[in-house]
Amino acid sequence: MKPHPQVLYIDDAASNLFLVELIAQDHNIDLETAENGLEGIAKIRAKEYALILSDIRLPDVSGYEILKQTRADSLNVFTPVIAFTADVTLATREKILEHGFTDYLTKPFNADDLVKRFSVYLTPTNLVLDLSYYTTYIKDDSQLLKAKKMILIDFQDFERKFCKAWMQRDEQEMKDQLHKIEFVCENLKLASLLGSIQEFKANAEPMAVRELAVMKIKRDLLLLYKSMN
Repeated sequence: MKPHPQVLYIDDAASNLFLVELIAQDHNIDLETAENGLEGIAKIRAKEYALILSDIRLPDVSGYEILKQTRADSLNVFTPVIAFTADVTLATREKILEHGFTDYLTKPFNADDLVKRFSVYLTPTNLVLDLSYYTTYIKDDSQLLKAKKMILIDFQDFERKFCKAWMQRDEQEMKDQLHKIEFVCENLKLASLLGSIQEFKANAEPMAVRELAVMKIKRDLLLLYKSMN
């Protein structure tokens, strides 16, 4: 039997924890909970999760600090982390993504929106990094390391600029960023990521379809970063 995905949810509201637990049970997800930030950080350092959900405002440690600890010295450096926030302003949503959260949900959240994120971030994809295009010209290990570093810079720059443009609904900037990164994806034969990009480009409407494609792009980028580690 295939093991159920392991998900951690950090929130100081017992009713929120219970609701997400019920939703997780309905979708064969093993949910662990933490009632404060310090408890959540301790769990993150002790175990690898498939997905982490965290409230931004907690009584002891903010969600931003939890994310910092997650990315710094834990088993979950490349785990998708979704922020929960009651603040719906564009500034807060941009701040959440700029700090490195994979995604966010505004509270009170819609159960369907959470399930949609479960379906994307808990669905593994076969992302294989093929460096043959570059190794044809690379002469030694130092050049290979430099090539990987430059590739990583390209993708991180794309992620930052594309996500900001998505938040602001800047169509031209999104188009420019996708155009630049597609060539790199083709060189690396990243079929899954290219498919997510094509899905976004092919669906200007409805917005929900594009939103789903953005989630897949973020998921694939995390897998890419993990493969390059």
